[in-house]
Amino acid sequence: MARVDLGGGTYFDPDQVQQAINHLKAVLAMMVPDIAKAESLLHVRAPGNDPLTAQFHKPMQDAHQNDYKALLDLQAKTKNDVANLEAAMKHYLGADEAAKYALSAKGQ
Repeated sequence: MARVDLGGGTYFDPDQVQQAINHLKAVLAMMVPDIAKAESLLHVRAPGNDPLTAQFHKPMQDAHQNDYKALLDLQAKTKNDVANLEAAMKHYLGADEAAKYALSAKGQ
């Protein structure tokens, strides 16, 4: 597909956009096991009732909570980026198909 000049030095290259979509989908797939592991770490509890053990585990639990939330936020942002890129591709392909139809109709 052809690269489109959007003006102002900006170009839309559908092949590059599709590569980005494919890469982001691969990243999303790699996140799934990491999110599952992070979620399982949320359920780890300090062994016993020793105050020193609890004092040691509390910062770790807080860190697990933050990391889990960060992974979920990153996953949501990546899904949003994929949706936006797919919408741009759909818009581009729709315009491309409309132009092909207009040219074929004009030629008849």
